[in-house]
Amino acid sequence: MTREIITIAVGGAGCRMALEFWRRLMAEHGIAANGRSARRSSAGERPRTFFVETRAGHFAPRALFVDLDPETREELGAHELRQVLHPEFIVVGEADAASNFARGRDLGGEGLLDRVRDRVRRLVDNTENLQGFVLFHAAGGGTGSGVAAALLDRLAADYRKKSVVSFTLMPSLVFQRAATEPYNAMLALGTLRTRSALSFVFDNDALYRMCQRSLGVKDPSLADLNRLIGQAAADVTAVLRYADAEADLGTLQTSLVCAPGRHFITISIAPVETPAKLATDHPDVSAISDNARSPQACLAALDTGDPSAEKTIAALLIYRGKIAAKEIHASLTTLRAQGWPSFVEGIPGALKAFQVEAQATGLKGDARAPAGRTVTLLAATTAMAGYLRERVENSAGPMFAGQAYTHWFAGAGVDADELLTARGELLGLIEGYASFLDA
Repeated sequence: MTREIITIAVGGAGCRMALEFWRRLMAEHGIAANGRSARRSSAGERPRTFFVETRAGHFAPRALFVDLDPETREELGAHELRQVLHPEFIVVGEADAASNFARGRDLGGEGLLDRVRDRVRRLVDNTENLQGFVLFHAAGGGTGSGVAAALLDRLAADYRKKSVVSFTLMPSLVFQRAATEPYNAMLALGTLRTRSALSFVFDNDALYRMCQRSLGVKDPSLADLNRLIGQAAADVTAVLRYADAEADLGTLQTSLVCAPGRHFITISIAPVETPAKLATDHPDVSAISDNARSPQACLAALDTGDPSAEKTIAALLIYRGKIAAKEIHASLTTLRAQGWPSFVEGIPGALKAFQVEAQATGLKGDARAPAGRTVTLLAATTAMAGYLRERVENSAGPMFAGQAYTHWFAGAGVDADELLTARGELLGLIEGYASFLDA
């Protein structure tokens, strides 16, 4: 029996990330832009995990797109996937959140959330064995933080036994659009800590550098960055869409989470090469496995200070393509012999690997060449302490101490006490990761 997953994209950034994700899934499963299947599903292929099949034999994403900004409806209506995006499952408001978590949560509660819950219920009613939800959003955005937080609370109340996994874009240190992003992220993290089962984090700083250094794109666009996010998300969910991995959302959670709330996970991908480079260089399994653990392969700009001090809590490798089990085993043996990963002492850390024979599909506009063999590394690491401190606390803390911009939040329903509580929870989360180093 198919165990379905519903995706929900919240905010402009979340919707654009989700669109790239769906472009990948449609290409991988042979589904045309009009929803028609171009081929028979191969043995072990499970497109219905993410797609709804109509009586006419067409496929549509089991997806909901939500934004306070009404212009998003027009953007989705002009997208190449517009034929498979049913207008009923595009919910927009009348004005954006102005980069304010409080405004997003407030406007989200004024009728929008009721419409979203109604559409979620319709999607759930069209499943037989729902396993959970996948959320795309930007923690620094007003809608991506405020509306997403309100929605996560409602999903927890309405579907208590269903997991929520998020793909969360963290604030950029270089490309910040609003001074309030650290506050938004701080408040969003408080909800993600208790409401999500797994949160895969990434940021535009790391993606931008990856485009420049590895792919030769001098001035990457948001589309370039979103293509990398979409591919990474497709690779993560490959284990859910193909039977050879025999995995579900629960498998990912138990493989990566060892303590409540410590479920913020990094994603690394390899190889990341241009078509010209990959045409002359064909890295073997050991090479791509080794590349995946380099900082340049990570979609989150971790700054560990002293890399040798970083400890791994849990790690999961997802291999795609025609790869023999003995090749994977040999590459992991080599990595272990080199001292990687260095697990936290006293924690039953585990290095696991899944293999999906279906390889990733390249799309028009990709700077990254499609490779016959790829690996995606998912890691829970003590470096998350420094990451959250640098991305959020180092900005939000001093701002809050000086009461900067707090009146913008208070006017929309988030007072100083709620900000204080959120900051305390953030510091507790950071300390929780840092404490693993003292174990």
